[in-house]
Amino acid sequence: MIPVMLILLGTSLATLKVADLKPAAIIAFGRLGSGIISALIVIQLLSLTGVAAGSVFLLATMPSAIITHVLAQRFRPNPEQVAGAVIVSTLLTFACLPVLLWAALQMAG
Repeated sequence: MIPVMLILLGTSLATLKVADLKPAAIIAFGRLGSGIISALIVIQLLSLTGVAAGSVFLLATMPSAIITHVLAQRFRPNPEQVAGAVIVSTLLTFACLPVLLWAALQMAG
């Protein structure tokens, strides 16, 4: 199933226009920001500490999954924007990963 998802993503990226990256960047930054905020809320609500807190934080800040593109391919009229969001959120997370890992390690103690 994963190789099929990657092929679908690749075909959408082949037709991706540079103008489509602006909404993708907005979605990617929103995804990262909402992931950080939701992780901190969950950590506080559940009183998580140590490795559990670091794990929740790190997992909540991971990029959009390829499955969102597969669902958009099936149910939305413009899956190319979703493909752009997947790629931009992956690149954004990769760029922010050192800071995210540092924060997770600080939470883990």
